[in-house]
Amino acid sequence: MLLTSLLYKFGIKHVVVCPGSRNAPLVDAIARCEDTYWVHPVTDERSAGFVAIGLAETCSEPVAVCVTSGTAVANVFPAVVEAYHRNIPLVVVSADRPMEWIDQMDGQTMSQPGAYGRYAEYCNILPASDDEERLWYNNREMNRVLGYVELSKRPGHINIQLKEPLFDFEPTELLINDDERRICQNPVQLSSISEEVQNEWKCAKRRMVIVGQLRDWSPELTQQLLVRQKCGEIVLLAESLSNLPKYCITGRNYDIDPIDGVEAPDLVLYLGGHIVSKKLKLWLRKQNIEHVWRIDHWTHTELSDTFMQLTRRFFVNDEAEFFNKLNPATSKSKSEQNFCKTWKNRLYQYDQKPQQTVVDMLMKKVGIFDTVVLANSSSVRYAQRSKYHDAANAAYVTCNRGVNGIEGTVSQAVGCALSDDYQRTICITGDLSFFYDHNALWNTEVPSNLRILLINDGGGEIFKGLKGLEKSPVRDTLVMAGHQTCAKGWCEDSGVDYMKVAVEDASKGVKWLMDEDRNVASVLEVSIWV
Repeated sequence: MLLTSLLYKFGIKHVVVCPGSRNAPLVDAIARCEDTYWVHPVTDERSAGFVAIGLAETCSEPVAVCVTSGTAVANVFPAVVEAYHRNIPLVVVSADRPMEWIDQMDGQTMSQPGAYGRYAEYCNILPASDDEERLWYNNREMNRVLGYVELSKRPGHINIQLKEPLFDFEPTELLINDDERRICQNPVQLSSISEEVQNEWKCAKRRMVIVGQLRDWSPELTQQLLVRQKCGEIVLLAESLSNLPKYCITGRNYDIDPIDGVEAPDLVLYLGGHIVSKKLKLWLRKQNIEHVWRIDHWTHTELSDTFMQLTRRFFVNDEAEFFNKLNPATSKSKSEQNFCKTWKNRLYQYDQKPQQTVVDMLMKKVGIFDTVVLANSSSVRYAQRSKYHDAANAAYVTCNRGVNGIEGTVSQAVGCALSDDYQRTICITGDLSFFYDHNALWNTEVPSNLRILLINDGGGEIFKGLKGLEKSPVRDTLVMAGHQTCAKGWCEDSGVDYMKVAVEDASKGVKWLMDEDRNVASVLEVSIWV
């Protein structure tokens, strides 16, 4: 492997590694070179960068830190700046998503090449291939950056774009479609919608409307979607983070695998921000969909082709106004009705892991004015699948889905709670997200209306579901960041009420946490691994 070979040739012996899935092949490769590298696992990227500085300073040699994609890269920035000003040879090795998925509302993506600006020399390594020029280019660029670090004693950044599948350690080839696709971008003034667009909508037989994360939604939009869904004109998919009332949605549980027994739509209309379900996105990308429309506000400058088949893009000021101008399809054939019925039946199938049961218990008690803050990865998915969650009963549901990073969940919940002293803010988080951000409780102002459900399954449980990752002998220790930590000490030191229960006693704990007479910030830790 080019990375492990050149790090060795440039005298790097210490590598600090952080957990994640995108960088798992890099961590696995480094860990397998046990006679060559000392591997130091550190969960928090902010801390990892400074651990690497300490090693480099005391050993008087360059040290590498390997991180996953997204905000993990940004979290090393303070250490990079420190190393720059102190002439410490720090090498950041970051895994990245393929360049074609940046700004496409795909999970955990940001523009990583050159992310550190003047503070680090960088190269962007493209996917491996049998192309001799490409192999030469990758070798040349990596040599350039490592040579700069060696000579200048300043930071370097090697950004490596990796394609899925990540865990079979085999290079993949990019599939090329010879058919050029033109994307029509339509500024809609909403005095009218063109006849061509109206005909596409009318002639479609299997219409699907997908609503991503929304901060604000209007009663007019809700009414438009409800009417079209009830009459069988559309299958309406909207996750919890859309904040649309559940009664106007075909069903929420479409993060299921596989999506069998359902026809693909022939027209998809996508509005709002990110959607959580990776499975739905991957499934739609494999389908041959005739029309894929995207509704954007004028302020959204990126061209987001999330499902890889975008045919029309509409710029609007108000989504409800768009639907007001879109003529309803008057005739509903039997095939259209079957399409809607089949999807509805499929979307009400649920699995029942212990973690899901606990989240269901809590969601059942969410009140009409509560705010729900969800951590990324497993937590947001369990809340999404909960059969008891009705967004009409929650004032607001939110999650940091811009880049889907691990950080900031508890801090965001504290901020939400501070904004309204009279209503509860309920945070649902896993253990890595909680411990990563537990400093949010280390403040003079911890609001009494804060409630935290901490599901502790001893590491990044979501990584267990990634096919192929089980082949790595360091999955549990380095990728999942396995641990046996509990929150009791932190909560007690912060003056926060705390209760720990085993998963079998979760109902007792949830009752304690959601007691309406409780008037102090509280954490319920449900232990899955004890």
